[in-house]
Amino acid sequence: MHNYIKKILYTTDLSSNSAHAFRYALKLAVDNQASMVVLHVIEDSSIYNAVIMGGILTDEKLEQIIAERNAKALERVENRIGTVSHVEFGEHSEKAREYVSSVEICQGFPVELILSKADEFECDVIVMGTHGKGKISQTFLGGTAKRVLRRTRIPVFIIPLPEDAMDVTVKDQDWITPGVHRN
Repeated sequence: MHNYIKKILYTTDLSSNSAHAFRYALKLAVDNQASMVVLHVIEDSSIYNAVIMGGILTDEKLEQIIAERNAKALERVENRIGTVSHVEFGEHSEKAREYVSSVEICQGFPVELILSKADEFECDVIVMGTHGKGKISQTFLGGTAKRVLRRTRIPVFIIPLPEDAMDVTVKDQDWITPGVHRN
């Protein structure tokens, strides 16, 4: 049997549902012996807010703020990968890390970067989460997911937050299991 999924682009906004979606991306990678690119996009609007303060900040200080924000985002993504890997593989959590070929932290517009990174890395599928819960959310997708679906030519797995999952933000070191929250 031919394996059609060789590379997965998993996108994360570091919300609680992105952790849930990572479990699906990881399972898809393991089942298909595929590699995974993890992408986190810091929206340009947050960078522009810092630029507005440019009259107060020097270019050097602004670059330092952006570098610190990228480093913090990378740390959070790496912690998330480690936490979910530990939940899924226990003592053998390093095995899960073998499927992650790259972690990308980028600034820009999420839809554009998701599509360009999928092309750049020659991904076969995109995995992303949605925030909505309940019956209304089944009708409406998030704006980013909807725009990615409209413009991509590769399959996209949209992972909804389960109804029994708590609608809270996952702490960097925590993993939310449906109905369970660890402090």
